[in-house]
Amino acid sequence: MRCLVFGITVLALGTGARPARAQQPLAAGEWSATVTSPNGNPTEVTAEVVIAGDSTGLTFIHPTRGRFPAAELRFDGDTLRFSWSPGTPVTCALLPQPGGGYAGDCLDGNGRAGQVALTPPHS
Repeated sequence: MRCLVFGITVLALGTGARPARAQQPLAAGEWSATVTSPNGNPTEVTAEVVIAGDSTGLTFIHPTRGRFPAAELRFDGDTLRFSWSPGTPVTCALLPQPGGGYAGDCLDGNGRAGQVALTPPHS
Protein backbone atom coordinates (compact mmCIF):
# COMPACT_ATOMS: atom_id res chain seq x y z
CA MET A 1 0.00 0.00 0.00
CA ARG A 2 2.93 2.37 0.52
CA CYS A 3 3.27 2.54 -3.26
CA LEU A 4 -0.23 4.10 -3.30
CA VAL A 5 -0.98 5.61 -6.71
CA PHE A 6 2.33 6.18 -8.47
CA GLY A 7 1.07 5.10 -11.83
CA ILE A 8 -2.39 4.14 -12.85
CA THR A 9 -3.86 3.31 -16.17
CA VAL A 10 -7.59 3.10 -15.86
CA LEU A 11 -9.90 1.96 -18.63
CA ALA A 12 -13.66 2.03 -18.52
CA LEU A 13 -14.67 -1.63 -18.64
CA GLY A 14 -17.99 -3.28 -19.39
CA THR A 15 -18.91 -3.73 -15.74
CA GLY A 16 -22.53 -2.73 -16.11
CA ALA A 17 -21.69 0.75 -14.83
CA ARG A 18 -21.73 3.60 -17.28
CA PRO A 19 -18.28 4.67 -18.50
CA ALA A 20 -16.90 7.77 -16.80
CA ARG A 21 -17.39 10.04 -19.78
CA ALA A 22 -21.04 9.05 -20.23
CA GLN A 23 -22.06 10.43 -16.83
CA GLN A 24 -19.60 13.20 -15.97
CA PRO A 25 -16.66 13.74 -18.28
CA LEU A 26 -13.13 14.04 -17.03
CA ALA A 27 -11.26 16.68 -19.00
CA ALA A 28 -8.55 15.20 -21.20
CA GLY A 29 -5.04 16.39 -20.39
CA GLU A 30 -2.53 16.48 -17.55
CA TRP A 31 -4.06 16.76 -14.10
CA SER A 32 -2.09 17.42 -10.91
CA ALA A 33 -2.42 14.72 -8.28
CA THR A 34 -1.47 14.33 -4.65
CA VAL A 35 -1.33 10.77 -3.38
CA THR A 36 -1.09 10.29 0.37
CA SER A 37 -0.14 6.88 1.75
CA PRO A 38 -1.88 5.42 4.84
CA ASN A 39 1.05 6.59 6.96
CA GLY A 40 0.45 10.21 5.86
CA ASN A 41 3.27 10.73 3.35
CA PRO A 42 2.05 12.84 0.39
CA THR A 43 3.54 12.45 -3.08
CA GLU A 44 2.96 14.81 -6.01
CA VAL A 45 2.41 13.05 -9.35
CA THR A 46 0.93 13.80 -12.77
CA ALA A 47 -2.42 12.32 -13.72
CA GLU A 48 -2.94 12.00 -17.46
CA VAL A 49 -6.51 11.61 -18.73
CA VAL A 50 -6.96 10.23 -22.24
CA ILE A 51 -10.34 9.79 -23.92
CA ALA A 52 -10.57 7.45 -26.91
CA GLY A 53 -14.01 6.53 -28.20
CA ASP A 54 -16.07 5.25 -25.27
CA SER A 55 -13.04 4.61 -23.05
CA THR A 56 -11.49 6.99 -20.57
CA GLY A 57 -7.92 6.31 -19.47
CA LEU A 58 -6.36 7.77 -16.33
CA THR A 59 -2.64 7.34 -15.74
CA PHE A 60 -0.91 8.59 -12.61
CA ILE A 61 2.76 9.09 -13.46
CA HIS A 62 5.56 9.18 -10.90
CA PRO A 63 8.84 10.41 -12.40
CA THR A 64 10.96 7.55 -10.99
CA ARG A 65 8.52 4.76 -10.09
CA GLY A 66 6.57 4.56 -13.34
CA ARG A 67 2.99 3.45 -13.93
CA PHE A 68 0.64 0.94 -12.31
CA PRO A 69 -2.50 -0.28 -14.15
CA ALA A 70 -6.00 -0.02 -12.71
CA ALA A 71 -9.50 -0.83 -13.89
CA GLU A 72 -13.21 -0.27 -13.41
CA LEU A 73 -13.26 3.52 -13.83
CA ARG A 74 -16.86 4.63 -13.38
CA PHE A 75 -19.12 7.19 -11.80
CA ASP A 76 -21.53 6.08 -9.08
CA GLY A 77 -23.68 9.20 -8.77
CA ASP A 78 -21.09 11.95 -8.28
CA THR A 79 -18.44 9.58 -6.92
CA LEU A 80 -15.54 8.67 -9.21
CA ARG A 81 -14.59 5.04 -8.49
CA PHE A 82 -11.72 2.88 -9.71
CA SER A 83 -9.51 0.05 -8.52
CA TRP A 84 -5.86 -0.78 -9.02
CA SER A 85 -3.13 -2.99 -7.60
CA PRO A 86 0.32 -1.53 -6.92
CA GLY A 87 1.13 -4.70 -4.95
CA THR A 88 -1.97 -4.69 -2.74
CA PRO A 89 -5.42 -4.39 -4.37
CA VAL A 90 -6.90 -0.96 -3.68
CA THR A 91 -10.31 0.59 -4.39
CA CYS A 92 -10.78 4.35 -4.61
CA ALA A 93 -13.85 6.57 -4.19
CA LEU A 94 -13.28 10.24 -5.02
CA LEU A 95 -15.86 12.99 -4.54
CA PRO A 96 -16.14 16.16 -6.64
CA GLN A 97 -14.30 19.19 -5.29
CA PRO A 98 -14.66 22.92 -5.96
CA GLY A 99 -12.86 23.82 -9.18
CA GLY A 100 -13.63 20.53 -10.96
CA GLY A 101 -11.26 18.21 -9.11
CA TYR A 102 -11.85 15.01 -7.14
CA ALA A 103 -10.57 13.80 -3.77
CA GLY A 104 -11.19 10.84 -1.51
CA ASP A 105 -9.98 7.62 0.03
CA CYS A 106 -8.35 4.54 -1.47
CA LEU A 107 -8.79 1.45 0.71
CA ASP A 108 -6.77 -1.74 0.72
CA GLY A 109 -8.18 -5.14 1.71
CA ASN A 110 -7.22 -4.50 5.35
CA GLY A 111 -9.23 -1.28 5.54
CA ARG A 112 -6.17 1.01 5.58
CA ALA A 113 -6.91 4.28 3.80
CA GLY A 114 -4.71 6.48 1.71
CA GLN A 115 -5.98 9.52 -0.16
CA VAL A 116 -5.91 10.78 -3.72
CA ALA A 117 -6.67 14.36 -4.79
CA LEU A 118 -6.96 15.27 -8.49
CA THR A 119 -6.81 18.85 -9.78
CA PRO A 120 -7.92 19.35 -13.41
CA PRO A 121 -5.71 20.88 -16.08
CA HIS A 122 -5.84 24.64 -16.51
CA SER A 123 -8.01 25.71 -19.44
